[in-house]
Amino acid sequence: MRTGLLLVLCALLSFCKGDDHEKCLNDRMSILLKDLINTSKDIEKKLPSDIEAFNRMIHISKKCYRKATVSDFKQILDLYKESVFNQLLKIKPLLLPDRFLTFFHRLLDDLDLCESKSKTKCMEKNLKHLQEKFKKLTLEKQIKALSEFRGVLIKFPLILARKRARN
Repeated sequence: MRTGLLLVLCALLSFCKGDDHEKCLNDRMSILLKDLINTSKDIEKKLPSDIEAFNRMIHISKKCYRKATVSDFKQILDLYKESVFNQLLKIKPLLLPDRFLTFFHRLLDDLDLCESKSKTKCMEKNLKHLQEKFKKLTLEKQIKALSEFRGVLIKFPLILARKRARN
């Protein structure tokens, strides 16, 4: 797991060199994201085992991930907040510890400060599909989405770093 965290931090650092927008991401997100990933891992351990491990809740093509922006990442986090976390807090509040929620809200606040307004059409289509899918979530599917959240946190900085490296 340490290797994964180091990769995420390195990806963030390599992505966040240069202009003010990228400096903002670097200054604000690297430690916070690491803490959120660790807390998500602790939550995952407490969840029931995933019977449908091969059937992912979030399926976004590699092509779209490669084109993703910070705004796209923020939209996915907002979708998680509204459709998964807020609903789970009503039904099973003990699944989401205060520490996790604190880190999550700080990340959203920091992304508001650093967010660029550019969005990709490919991700926009995927996000609309996710919104429709997340509106219909049962408790079991909400728990499954929660178990996949750490993967979302790990993927985006790595993809953004690859995009930065190509430019």
